[in-house]
Amino acid sequence: MENLSSTHIGYFRVVCVSSYSWDEVNSSLRSQGFVLYNLESEGIVDKKSLLRNLVQSFELVLPDNDPLTSWDAASDLLWQVLMDGTANQVALLWKDSQKMLESNLQLFLNAIEFFQGVAETVERQENTTDTHSVLFRIVAFGTDQRYPPWSRLLNEVGPKNFGNS
Repeated sequence: MENLSSTHIGYFRVVCVSSYSWDEVNSSLRSQGFVLYNLESEGIVDKKSLLRNLVQSFELVLPDNDPLTSWDAASDLLWQVLMDGTANQVALLWKDSQKMLESNLQLFLNAIEFFQGVAETVERQENTTDTHSVLFRIVAFGTDQRYPPWSRLLNEVGPKNFGNS
């Protein structure tokens, strides 16, 4: 199983980290060969605005320039972007995720479930001429005590505490 760090953190697909660890996380993931995408929480108030930010983050090409309104369509487009790319490890860095957690808990949970579903699909993808397996991880950044520093997270959680996803 591939991980987010050399200390084996990352068996879980989603981790919460302090925004103050942004540079450290970026450096760590880049050094391990992850391709990074950023999702901005600013302006997300509902599903439509979340999907709009997702389109911007992954530079998704929408058919006929129609706005993205469906989780299924978003999943298909995100899958296509990950399959078209050459990266085998991708991380979505979700800035200020606590804003959505605080303002719209259900949307936050829906987004986590959506990302988990995409991650499961691309991780189990067969390696063929048109597709390849992609390790997809989400790092949710926040500014309150619920989001530990990256260094503390690495020190507190060892490989024995994680199971295979």
